[in-house]
Amino acid sequence: MFFMNNHEKLVATVGHIYYPLDLTTNLMAYLYDYYIRRPYNTTGYFIAFKRCVVEKVNFNPKLRVHEDYDFGRRAYEIFGLRSMYYNPFVAVSVSARLIRKKGLGRYLLEGLGITKSDIISYSQLVADYGL
Repeated sequence: MFFMNNHEKLVATVGHIYYPLDLTTNLMAYLYDYYIRRPYNTTGYFIAFKRCVVEKVNFNPKLRVHEDYDFGRRAYEIFGLRSMYYNPFVAVSVSARLIRKKGLGRYLLEGLGITKSDIISYSQLVADYGL
């Protein structure tokens, strides 16, 4: 993988495909990954980083949501854009449960930062309520 062999790149993330497969949702995901998302918009479904990053940047355990974006933003502020690797053409499978729970419109508005949500993350729901 290019990321591992390049000493300038410290943080890597890739695109995503939602399952169960839904053409509309995955088209929106592709358009977001390719046209909107920036290399420092790291996501919880796939972040790879080198050990030296943890010495200066780590996840904030006090955040209940968007701790992954916070991590990427702070890594970008400390190490710069050249340290970030992003490939939207490589994708990992991601569950669409949160989209079904919130609805596609609300999910997109929150993802673009147009609206804010007080809802806790799905992983936190699982931890708190065993869902």
